[in-house]
Amino acid sequence: MLEADDGHIVTIASIAGKLATHGHPDYYASKHAAVGLHDATTMDILESGKSGVRTTLVCPYYIHTPMFDTRGAQTRFPFLMPTLTADYVCERIVEAVQLDVDFLVLPNVFYAFVLNLPFLPYKAQHLIGKYLGLVQSQDRFNRQSNKN
Repeated sequence: MLEADDGHIVTIASIAGKLATHGHPDYYASKHAAVGLHDATTMDILESGKSGVRTTLVCPYYIHTPMFDTRGAQTRFPFLMPTLTADYVCERIVEAVQLDVDFLVLPNVFYAFVLNLPFLPYKAQHLIGKYLGLVQSQDRFNRQSNKN
């Protein structure tokens, strides 16, 4: 891509790559790693001066998959933080690439959290997460990988 000075790298991480709660530290660590790899790759591309190579980081909330079935992750306010459909997420990713969006967070309400919560002390982040039901959202997490 750098040689051709053309292309678009899309990194699909998770909102968990920006905001963590309790439980499943391995999952959160892998998503933070994806975000870190994306950030470092983007900086390398920018430093190369190759303006034809673009990047988009995608951080969706829960997507309705076997990993998050109907008994799976839930929050206190599902109308604000719904489980997303795969089709919706795919449509938004294609749109983000077409519009050359650097950072896509789904649903949009999470932009407020991603941009503001990291500046708060951990205890404040925890209280806000608890109030919104984010801390408890994986209490009924369906771990499909353990069902072999």
